[in-house]
Amino acid sequence: LRFVVDRDQLQSEIADAADQSVQGSVVDEAALLSVLKSGRLAGAAIDVYDPEPPRADHPLLHLDNVIVTPHFCAMTEESLYNMGMAVAQGIADVLDGNRPRFLVNPAIWETRRR
Repeated sequence: LRFVVDRDQLQSEIADAADQSVQGSVVDEAALLSVLKSGRLAGAAIDVYDPEPPRADHPLLHLDNVIVTPHFCAMTEESLYNMGMAVAQGIADVLDGNRPRFLVNPAIWETRRR
């Protein structure tokens, strides 16, 4: 799957959104560069690149209206602990026959095998 967010979308409704969260290869980086340079999109915050890691000469890294961070910036000791606990609780919930709190696809819960 590549470029779910393409040039047409970047120049239309998505550019009007206050916040968008997407992964590398989902956004056409050339189109993103174009709308950022033109001013159609005021700015972007990026932590995933295509390819990883980005080259030092990657043009998005050098724009004043782009904030870049490494993809692992949320990997603090506390966040890793909390993620592990949430996964463990979800497994315990399912094993106990209870609906897990962070069910990704809620539509399947009622149709699951028991």
